[in-house]
Amino acid sequence: MTAAVITAALALPSAASAASAANVWSGPTTIDNANPPQYIACPSSTFCVAVGTNGYAQTFTGSAWGTPQFIDPSLNLSGSPLISISCPSTSFCAAVDLAGYALTFNGSSWTPRTQIDTTGNGASAVGCASASFCVAGDVGGNGFVYNGSSWSGPITINDTSNHEDIGDIACPSTSFCVAVGQAGSVETSTNGGTTWTNPPQIIGSNNLTSVSCPSTTFCVAVDTAGNAYTYNGATWTATPIDTTNGQFDGGSLDSVSCSSASFCAAMDGYENVLMFNGSTWTAPQQLETGASLHPGVSCASSSFCAALDGGGDAFTYGSAAVAPPPATLAPPVLGKAVDASPISGVVLVKPPPGESLGTAGDGATLAKGQGFVALTQARQIPTGSEIDALHGSLEIVAATGKLGKTQTATVAGAIFKVTQARTGITKGLTNLNLVESAFKGAPSYGLCTGKKNADEATIAKLSTKTLQLLKVSAHGKFRTTGRYSSATVRGTVWTISDRCDGTLTHVIRDTVLVDDFVRHKTILLHSGQSYLARAPA
Repeated sequence: MTAAVITAALALPSAASAASAANVWSGPTTIDNANPPQYIACPSSTFCVAVGTNGYAQTFTGSAWGTPQFIDPSLNLSGSPLISISCPSTSFCAAVDLAGYALTFNGSSWTPRTQIDTTGNGASAVGCASASFCVAGDVGGNGFVYNGSSWSGPITINDTSNHEDIGDIACPSTSFCVAVGQAGSVETSTNGGTTWTNPPQIIGSNNLTSVSCPSTTFCVAVDTAGNAYTYNGATWTATPIDTTNGQFDGGSLDSVSCSSASFCAAMDGYENVLMFNGSTWTAPQQLETGASLHPGVSCASSSFCAALDGGGDAFTYGSAAVAPPPATLAPPVLGKAVDASPISGVVLVKPPPGESLGTAGDGATLAKGQGFVALTQARQIPTGSEIDALHGSLEIVAATGKLGKTQTATVAGAIFKVTQARTGITKGLTNLNLVESAFKGAPSYGLCTGKKNADEATIAKLSTKTLQLLKVSAHGKFRTTGRYSSATVRGTVWTISDRCDGTLTHVIRDTVLVDDFVRHKTILLHSGQSYLARAPA
C-alpha cells in the first residue's frame, strides 16, 4: 500500500465482536476536488449526504457518489460555506451555512435556502431528531428550533455572559439535545430546545468541535486537543485518545459519530480515524497521508461508516470485499505499454487512436474507437492513453530503463495522459500529463473565461478556482505535467493542480523538482512546500 492513496484495513480491538472484526476502511475515492465536502450524515448504509465548500452537496448510495449539486448560493454573496448537516432519516436532512441560512432535503430535492439567523452571526451547527424537530446553533451562542415548517427566532443556548461559538449539536429526541462549543462548554435542553442549562457545564479546557448522541443516556464529544468526553446520562468522563496529533496545528479531532454506546468513530485533521468499542479507543490509524480541512465521519451502524477528508476524497467502513484473483499481465513495455489496476471508485480509460486496451489474461479485449471505457480489472494499456480518475484511484506499473525492473505510482483525482520516454537521459521517465476538455463537462480552462459581448471573449479575473487536482504517490521516475509547470520525482508523495491562476504543486513527502514553463525557471520543493506557476498576465 502506498502513502498517498491507500486502502486502510482497520480491524476493531479484540473486545469487539467477530463480525465487526471483519470490517475494514476502504478508499480513498475521489468525489469532488473542486468543491470538497467536509460534513456528512449517514442515516443508513445506503444513504449519505455530504455538504461543504462552495455551496455544493452530494449523495452516496452505499456503492457510488452522485454528481455534486449546487444548492446554496450564499457563497456568492458572503463567502460562507455549508458547515453542518443532520439526517435523522433517508427522507429528511437539514443543513446550515455560515451566512445564517438553512436548507432541507427530502431525499431527492433541496428546498431553497431560508435565512434563520438575522443576528449577524453565522450558523455553525445543526442537529435533528426527526423531520419535524431540529435545533441549529450559531457562532454567537444562539439557537434556532425547526418545527417541520419554520424556524424560531434566536434562543440563548450559551449563557449570555459567554456568547461563545456552538461547535456542534446532537438531538437524539425532542426531549434531549446537547450543544458543545468553545472553552469546553456543554449545554443541554430537555424541553424541545426552548431553554438550556445556565450556566454551561465546563467539561474541559479546550474547544469542543463535535458531539454525537445515539441515545439520551450516551454521548461522545471531542475537542481540539485530542480528548474524547463520554456522557452516561449523568456525568461526563474525559479520555485522552489522540493527544499526540492534537498538539500540532491542524491535528485536532474534528468529528465523531456513534451508532450506539458500543460503537463510535472519530477523525482528526491528519486523516487519522479512531474507533471505540464501548470501553476503549484504538490508536490513530491513517487513512491517507496528509493534512485535511475539517474531515467528517458518520456511522449508520457498527458495520457501516463513511468519512470525508475535506480535500475531495471519501472513505467507507464495512465488510471487506473478497478480492478477485489477481490478473496475470504481461510485463510493462518501455515507452509502449503500462499495467493499470483499479483501486477504488470509478476509473475510465481511453486508448490512443488506432489502439485498444490490452487483455487481462482472460482473452477479453476492449473494443477500439469507443472513447472512455471502465477499467474494472488490471489491464495493460498503451502509452498515450487518457485516464479519467476524477472519481477513483488506480495503480500504474511502468518499465524502467533497466531490464526487468519496474516502477509504480498510485494516482487519483484528475484526467491525464500517460506517456514514457524510451531513449536519452530521460529514458524510463513516465509522464502523467493533465488533460483538459477531454469530453463535454470535463475540467477545462474555458471555465476561467467570460464574454464581454457576442464578438469578444476575455479572460476572467484570475482566480484560485481549482479545475482538477492529481494526487500521486510514486516509487521511481515520474513526472506530472500541468498547463504551466511540471513536477519531476524519483519517489515521493505530491499533488499537482491546474487552477485558473496557474499550476500549483504541493509536496507532501520528500522533494520535487518543478519546472515553471512561463518563467523558465526550476524550483526545488521540500516536504510541506508549494509552488504556483502563475498563468501569464
